[in-house]
Amino acid sequence: MTDLLAQAVNAVLAVGVLAMTPTPPPAAIPDPSVVIVANDGTFSFAERIAFRLEVRSDAPVQDVVLRFTIGDGEVINRRVPAFEPGTRVVARHEEPSPRGAIPPTSEIRWWWDIAVADGGRIQTERRTLRYLDQRYAWTSRDVADVRLWSYSLDDKDAEALAASAVASLRTIRERVGLAVEQPVHVVAYASQADLRPSLLGRGDVYEARLATLGARVADDVVVLDAGSRSVALETVLRHELSHVAVHLRMDEPWIDVPSWLDEGLAMYLEGGFGTLERRALDRAIRDDALMSLRSMTSFPGDADQVTLAYAQSRDVIAYLVDTHGRAQLTALFDTLAPGDRTIDEALTQVYGFDQLGLYQAYRQERGLSPAATPPPDAVPPGLAQPARIRPGPPSDDEPTVAALQLQRTGRWWWFVLPAAAALVALVGLALVVVRPRRRPAAMRTPPTEDPGAAERSPTTLPQSEDPASIERPTE
Repeated sequence: MTDLLAQAVNAVLAVGVLAMTPTPPPAAIPDPSVVIVANDGTFSFAERIAFRLEVRSDAPVQDVVLRFTIGDGEVINRRVPAFEPGTRVVARHEEPSPRGAIPPTSEIRWWWDIAVADGGRIQTERRTLRYLDQRYAWTSRDVADVRLWSYSLDDKDAEALAASAVASLRTIRERVGLAVEQPVHVVAYASQADLRPSLLGRGDVYEARLATLGARVADDVVVLDAGSRSVALETVLRHELSHVAVHLRMDEPWIDVPSWLDEGLAMYLEGGFGTLERRALDRAIRDDALMSLRSMTSFPGDADQVTLAYAQSRDVIAYLVDTHGRAQLTALFDTLAPGDRTIDEALTQVYGFDQLGLYQAYRQERGLSPAATPPPDAVPPGLAQPARIRPGPPSDDEPTVAALQLQRTGRWWWFVLPAAAALVALVGLALVVVRPRRRPAAMRTPPTEDPGAAERSPTTLPQSEDPASIERPTE
């Protein structure tokens, strides 16, 4: 957390795109009667972007339109600022840019379209901002196709980290056949606190319990915590660059790769299990508490389940590689890439089973019995009961032949619906009559078992909006 248009769509949702055009605007039209006095762009990282235009013209300026793009996407944002028409115009626009809405290192390009009363129209030159947290003095270092951005690493560490990123991309290509053929930006922060403004918020409780060591925040941008060092930076890089390789392999940005496959491959490429992941997986196998693959198309919002989701996803990928080979795993991504097959269809084409079949085979490999699943034609209990017909006049609780004929012809609801409506009305009336009165809030008896449990152990947490990240429980 997928691709140029995907990140453009994320920007659309975050900053409110009003109009999109797939082609760049026409070239600027010179008009000596219009003088651009100022054309400025500034931003406050993870807060807002501000644009300002000042124009003088012989004829009154009647129309001003701001256009801007974010990153390398083709989405062109259009804004119409408020201004007073006249021969001197100052137009301003502020665009909200909340936390995680725009990936760091993104280039913001903007220009203005101006129309004057005498029919003239001009377009200003395009200007560019590099979107980086201005609290820090950033430097960049290029090694092969990797550009490393940092403010806290010395030259030796920065060079080593950039070289590690290059080596990770090579390992991903060699091990699973996913090649990255464009420059990649790696943004190294010094701490969790510094890193967080570049990520979508997940709630204070979630972030207190899980540390995000790295995340793919755009097709070609990875951010990481280079200061905490709870996990080797090389491991974090390989994990996140795996996400980059997977999503750049997809032919279209809207193609969604299920989390168990995306995160599972990243974990597999990291290497062995961490202690907490091994423990969570062993416990789930022992207690027969594994998560189904379909439940892991996106990862759970409950922090307690995230460690198991990572560990089990890695184990599923290891099972696929060990039993079917790496070439077929590469073929699975190739089959998903055009976007014309679901994950179940792609699995069936490459391996001969869908997600349920893979889950059952994986369970068997780990010594568990098949998971219980209803047959395809099963009718949920209580929805259908066989009709009984016997000689003699019908009893009150048995259907007549006429009623059975109505059921067979599909018109049984003519009788059932009025009866059901009457029954619902009676039940509702009974509830109104017998419902006990609630005590006032001040008189309610509090729970006595553990009054602080709700505060210490929340049962639900925000759903992760960016599955392409590596998280570990905080110490």
